[in-house]
Amino acid sequence: MISRSAVYSPARAAATSLCALASKITLSESDEMMMFRLALKTTICARKTPGLYDRNFLLGAYAENIAMEKLRKAAQSTGNDMNIEFSPILDGEETRSYRFQKGNNGNIWVIDKKTKQYTTELDGLVVVEDIPHVVEIKMGKYTHDAYTPAGTLTRIVRCPHSLKALPPVLEYFKEHRGYDYVPLGVIIGLPHDSFEAITPKVEKRFRKAGGNFLVHSRTLQGKHDLVARLAKEEDIQLVA
Repeated sequence: MISRSAVYSPARAAATSLCALASKITLSESDEMMMFRLALKTTICARKTPGLYDRNFLLGAYAENIAMEKLRKAAQSTGNDMNIEFSPILDGEETRSYRFQKGNNGNIWVIDKKTKQYTTELDGLVVVEDIPHVVEIKMGKYTHDAYTPAGTLTRIVRCPHSLKALPPVLEYFKEHRGYDYVPLGVIIGLPHDSFEAITPKVEKRFRKAGGNFLVHSRTLQGKHDLVARLAKEEDIQLVA
């Protein structure tokens, strides 16, 4: 059993260090293109039209790939200094209330067993020093030539335990890993201008609650512009 007294401060420090390392990693152009092509393979074409993609959905899938790749590279750079586990929930595993399915993009879909309906998804999940951390990507949207930060970003930063993905993860680690207490962490991946808009007071409170940030070097507009450039290189069309 992993109990309340066994866990928190070392794991929190390790997760903070991991996210700081990941935020500093710059992927090569070939890595970025590989992550983009993976997103293309796993994103459904818009309006059922081959070669036509929803710009925001595609950016979301691409940003998820980038975030997890940076976390993996950061973990590799630490050698054996940290106990880190990626993708701990296997496809098809179940708890009393939920069934977990791997999504097209490597994310995890959560199905409510009672209603048999999709209820939420995990953009990513990483266990750092025995503490599960839910990865949530908040890239914002592009509509009508305007760039808007993710509408739920403020709510999640102010109240990380409002994430719908947390109850299924809690239940999983209690039933499958024998935890009697699960002090979950949350890692938010976001553009650096969205991060800079968060006040120090709110950031401090979020980190105190077990939250961390994976800050991308590009701005919100910069991320969308990059997707537009990569789409042009791949000869595909985007719709907002």
